[in-house]
Amino acid sequence: MREWLALQGHKVLIATGTVASQGEEGVWVYPENGRIAWFERFCFEKQITHVLWQYSPYALHPKGLAGWVNKVANSFEKGGIHQSVYFHEVQIRYSVPGIFNKIRAWQQHRIANMLAQLCKGSIATSIPFYLRYFDKQKPVCIPVPANIPVIPGNRSATNDSIVVFANRALPAVIQALAIIQQGQPGIKVIFLGNLEATQKRATTESMATAGLRARFTGVVSVGELAAELQAASLVLLPQPLGAKGEGGISLKNGTLSAAMAAGLPVIATRGDMTDTSLLVHGHNIHLLNANSTEDWYKAIHHLLGDTAYREKLGHEALQFHERHLAWPVVGNQLFELLTG
Repeated sequence: MREWLALQGHKVLIATGTVASQGEEGVWVYPENGRIAWFERFCFEKQITHVLWQYSPYALHPKGLAGWVNKVANSFEKGGIHQSVYFHEVQIRYSVPGIFNKIRAWQQHRIANMLAQLCKGSIATSIPFYLRYFDKQKPVCIPVPANIPVIPGNRSATNDSIVVFANRALPAVIQALAIIQQGQPGIKVIFLGNLEATQKRATTESMATAGLRARFTGVVSVGELAAELQAASLVLLPQPLGAKGEGGISLKNGTLSAAMAAGLPVIATRGDMTDTSLLVHGHNIHLLNANSTEDWYKAIHHLLGDTAYREKLGHEALQFHERHLAWPVVGNQLFELLTG
C-alpha cells in the first residue's frame, strides 16, 4: 500500500512493533514501553495528518492484549489527527473452548469496538465474516491485495510445477502429493517461504514418511517468490478447518490474491470464512470441504489431467483479480477510507 500511495504523491511512514523491520527505509519500530509518548512525539516530529491502523490481535497477542492501541488512538483524536482502521482480524471466536479463551475473546471484542468508535466509522475489514463482531460501527469490506508482486497474467508455467506455501503444508496435502508423484514422477513440488526449525523438521519428516520429493525456497526476496509463483501450473492453498468447518480460504489471504493475479488455477479449503458469492467453486477457484488425503488427491489429479478446466480457473481468477483485488481498485477504496 505504501508504494501505491507514494505513486499518488503521498508520503507514507510505517510504525511497527516488528523488530525484523528495523533499518528498513521509512519504517520505525515503536518501543515496548512508553508507546503513547513515542507515538505522540513521532506524529509531531513527522507532521502526521492521517493514521491508518492495521489491527491484527493474533499478531499482537503474544505481547499481551492490545489495550494500549486505544490509548494511543484517543491521544491522536485529541490531537486532531484523522484516523482509520483496517481490521485484518478482530478477535478469536467465542466458540473456542476454555474459559480463558472466552475471556480473551471478550477482551479483544471490547478493544476492537472501542478502536472502531475512536475512528468514527472510517473502518474496514477484509471479509464479511468479521461483521458479526462489531456492535455499532459497521466496517466496509475491502479485500487484501497481492502480497507478492506478480505481474498480472504474466505466466511462464511449465505445466509440471505445483506450489504450496510452506506454512500451509498440511500432512494430508503432503501425502496426496506423494501419491501424485508416484504416478507422475515428473511433477515438481515447491514449498514457498520459510519455516521455523521445529515446523520444518516436522514437515521434512512427514515428507520422508510419505515419500514426497519437494524443494523448499526458504527465505528469498519477494521478487524470487513472484518468479516461482508465475512459473507454476497449479497453486494449493490448504487452510486448517475446525470441527464445525471454522476457517477456510478467504479474501484476507494475500497469497490467494497473488495466485489470482498470476492467472493461476487454485485449489483451496472452504470454511465459514469463505465468501462463496465471490469465490465460486468450479468458476474461479476449486474448493474442498475437507482436508483429507483423498480429497486433496482427487482434486490435484483432476486438475492436472484437465487442461481446459485449469485454464478456465486461471482465466477467471485473473478476471476476478482485475475486478476486485488489483491495486487501482483496492488502493482507491483504502484511500477513501484514509481521507473520508
